[in-house]
Amino acid sequence: MLQMVLQLLGGSDAPTLLQLLRLCHTCLANRESLPLWLAAIRGADSCLPHITFILGNSINEELLKVCFQVLDCVVDEDPSLCSYCVNEEFVTAVFAAAGHLSAMEKQEFLDAFWHLLHVLDYETDIRDMLVPWRDKLETLLFDWLQGQGQESPTLPPRSCWRTLGTGLTLVTDLRDASRASASQPLARDLCRRLQEMYQLLQSRLQEAQAEERLGLPRTDSLDDSFHLLNNALERALNPSL
Repeated sequence: MLQMVLQLLGGSDAPTLLQLLRLCHTCLANRESLPLWLAAIRGADSCLPHITFILGNSINEELLKVCFQVLDCVVDEDPSLCSYCVNEEFVTAVFAAAGHLSAMEKQEFLDAFWHLLHVLDYETDIRDMLVPWRDKLETLLFDWLQGQGQESPTLPPRSCWRTLGTGLTLVTDLRDASRASASQPLARDLCRRLQEMYQLLQSRLQEAQAEERLGLPRTDSLDDSFHLLNNALERALNPSL
């Protein structure tokens, strides 16, 4: 039955594809059904190519969003499937979909895109294929930041910190991989925004350290997402690190 469902991903009816992919994502997110669906995907040679085709050719925002969510679940739960993604066709399709969502001001749909690239960069040797897309990634990151709400005039809400830290780390890694640290700094608008955020995070860090010296209860604001973002900002703004 699962194989039949996955074969239907080769269809062309967007509403049907949307429902199928939502079903797939729901089952992949369920710990009980996850092993069955991963096994079915491993056994269906056409499943990931079908999703890649949708990413590269569809303009349906909801469909693109759920494609990213499904792929993110798949590679996060089964690194053996990451190898499928290390090819130019997949990378081009992923950036085509991300660019369309960003252009349609659907930046909130891109959280899975950033985590997907992070996992692939960690699990595979895809980085060399991503280096030519560094400028596009910077643009997507800046647009994603612009599309978030604000916790303060210069800082996005805490719920976005982990995604931002992950995306910024990837951009910095690509800069280092291309040896472009000095010759190709971050885009001016993005750099200015990141500097403002970094200064605000440093102020929060200093306040927390002062409270700790006074013996006050430790604040929960300096969690893992804070340190991930703070470290990512330090690396991005200081190429020598």
